[in-house]
Amino acid sequence: MIKNMFSHLITFALGFAAGCTFKEILEKRKGKSISQRDFSIQDSHVPSCADTNTRTEDTSTSDFSLQSLKSIFSMYNVDLLTVSSFGILLRKVRSTSYKDILKLFIEEASTPEIMVEMLKEQTIPDKNFVIESSSGSPYISKEKLESYIIEEGVPIAEFKTNNDRVRFLLSLYYAKGIDDFKNTLGSDMSDILTFHENGDDIDDAYNGIMKLIKSRYEYLS
Repeated sequence: MIKNMFSHLITFALGFAAGCTFKEILEKRKGKSISQRDFSIQDSHVPSCADTNTRTEDTSTSDFSLQSLKSIFSMYNVDLLTVSSFGILLRKVRSTSYKDILKLFIEEASTPEIMVEMLKEQTIPDKNFVIESSSGSPYISKEKLESYIIEEGVPIAEFKTNNDRVRFLLSLYYAKGIDDFKNTLGSDMSDILTFHENGDDIDDAYNGIMKLIKSRYEYLS
């Protein structure tokens, strides 16, 4: 999962943030939308499984060069062509995050018992997005970045730099992929945990979940 200064904002947007196990994420409720008027990072805190408060003093508001994300575009096999490429990258980060979790269960949850252990003990894989120092077109404006953030119901007042805005959006969309996993498979995952805690046979539940995971993974491949 994402470990950065925006973990509390991601918690507010999605209901969970850094450091959670799969079981903890399944138990988290969806966050509610907020506005700049009723929320400030400085005077409010939303608990998360892990939280840091590092802040930057740079107040630059110039346009952001997407060349600074060249390695990330390459990592996700997204062509860096125009300003609209950033939106494509965000969607790819989200879908890849979801797909990687499906792959994790396919590769490691080889028995019902291992699946239960993974759900209870394993934390969501972390992702650190490194923004390089670069320049050159295409550029994305501060206003466009803020429009992405506003669409998520997240306050923009505390984002002091475009680096902050971009890193938050990448982290948020990574977390959205995890939320997709929760929304599509969370009920089945919760059921197998309940069956296990009750001492019931979980073989059928496990087989059903693995069938769903594999079919969704194949669809995304």
